[in-house]
Amino acid sequence: MKGKLLWMGLLMMVLMACEKSDDDVKTGPIVNTEWKLEQIIDESGIASNFPSTINDFEISFKENGNIDLVNLCNYTFGSYSLSGGNSIKIYNVGQGTEKYCEPLLRMQWETLFVNSFITAKTYSIDKKRLSISCEDCKLVFAVVEPSE
Repeated sequence: MKGKLLWMGLLMMVLMACEKSDDDVKTGPIVNTEWKLEQIIDESGIASNFPSTINDFEISFKENGNIDLVNLCNYTFGSYSLSGGNSIKIYNVGQGTEKYCEPLLRMQWETLFVNSFITAKTYSIDKKRLSISCEDCKLVFAVVEPSE
């Protein structure tokens, strides 16, 4: 009888440990997907399209909370956290180098992007578009389709 009670108690603890809490975050398709910056929309609603004359800026949110920043001249890494209500926090965005980027337009976009990205507040995904609302603008990304 004691053995059955012990097993039932252990089973209950396992089931309770697996129960979802209100703090659980649904990461959905933001994680393990590569995103390419398409636009920066300022607070007045004016959209600046990413210049076709420079390489695309791409980001990838990893399951471990890290961010890979691809094709940026100086910035290469960061961290993020998600919480309920599609809140997102970006932190520890770091420079891999401190070099001058050619063309100057690339450096200007990188600075604008990083300065906005670190103020991210919320995100939303609609079809194959990721929008990140920041303090003074919105960053719009498209899914990077896997190459065949």
